Amino acid sequence: MKYIGIDWGGEVHVVALVGTSGEAIEEWEVEHAPEAIGDLLDRLDGIGGPSGLCIALEPGSPLLMAQLIEAGYRLYPINPKQADRYRDRYFVSGAKDDRRDALVLARALASDIDQMRRLEPESDLSQELLLRAHARSRLVQQRVAQGNRLRDLLKRYYPTLLGLKRKMHDPLLLALLRAYPDADKAQRSFRGRIAKIIKKQRARSVSPTAVWEVLHRPAFVVPRADLAAHRDEALDLAVQIQGLNQQIRQAEERLELLFEEHPDRELLLSLTGMGMNIAIRVGIGLGCNRVQHLKPSIIQCHAGSAPVTRSTGRKRRRKGRSRQYGSHRVHMRRACNRDIQSGVNQWAGASLIKSAWARAFYSQARAKGMGHNTALRALGNKWVKILVAVMKTRQPYDEDRHIRDLQAAGVAWAQDLA
Repeated sequence: MKYIGIDWGGEVHVVALVGTSGEAIEEWEVEHAPEAIGDLLDRLDGIGGPSGLCIALEPGSPLLMAQLIEAGYRLYPINPKQADRYRDRYFVSGAKDDRRDALVLARALASDIDQMRRLEPESDLSQELLLRAHARSRLVQQRVAQGNRLRDLLKRYYPTLLGLKRKMHDPLLLALLRAYPDADKAQRSFRGRIAKIIKKQRARSVSPTAVWEVLHRPAFVVPRADLAAHRDEALDLAVQIQGLNQQIRQAEERLELLFEEHPDRELLLSLTGMGMNIAIRVGIGLGCNRVQHLKPSIIQCHAGSAPVTRSTGRKRRRKGRSRQYGSHRVHMRRACNRDIQSGVNQWAGASLIKSAWARAFYSQARAKGMGHNTALRALGNKWVKILVAVMKTRQPYDEDRHIRDLQAAGVAWAQDLA
């Protein structure tokens, strides 16, 4: 068996070939072009082909990785932090260049392949769902950023509109801003027109009288020059946010159509608190192949819900008193898929509304002194373990059965649950 290390780049990739014991055999460069990648595949076939080569590289070059996977090669992605530690093994001075990095990756795979995880690509449908979900998340982030800009602008010249207590992307707030772009026009508003705006936006929970009273509150005096500039900028931001609202709706409609075809849809949606977006980000993001072949504890680490413990020193007991030497700390995991970690936290928060055992677990965690976020991560860690069990057994989640299992196991905080 021979091992390949690839240090990929935007224009040139450096390839290093080593033997079983890590001895360097050959190095060369490959341009990032379709014909050059084709020549690389031909050269790899001559060296040993998919059956005689294992390839290590840092993740991040999807076009190159897709070509290698399609050709049947076994890929072992190495985290940049891991690659940096391997580099220190050979170059204590901290020296770094592309040739050395490719050689380090190849030698790392040759020496520690049993500690590496082979890349198991998911189905085309799963991959498309993930890419579309990430695109939707980026649109939401853009909308949040534009909403923050709009809120800051309204504080400068039109704080009256913030008294409605609506989100910055709320269609009703945007419609009112277009109809009454400054405090002077707001104070000349009529209930009839406000009622028409509310009806058009289908905001049935809002009273026209309540909105009218907010718009007619006393307003600050704003210099004319500032008022004109801020008003036009606010209207421009309202148009941009409205456009983002439409794009997000379209992205979600496309996701729903694709998600209908996924074989794991019913299993994922059976989990309490998991909607379509979280099911794609967490359930499909973790990957059916990874869930089927790895232990739940490894999946929890990948999801970022399992904590990290740093413990040094030792403990001694003298005369009934415990004396601790060194330190013992537990903190949030950073080396993980941050998008999945965020999705797990949102899932845990949503489950508090509908799941009795989740509320009980969260309450006892807070009673022990955990903060809100720490308790949510602990709850999310429980949910990830349940998700793995659901995916492996191919049985939908049953809330009542899980509560009975907790009570049968003697879990104290679950004994009073119905």
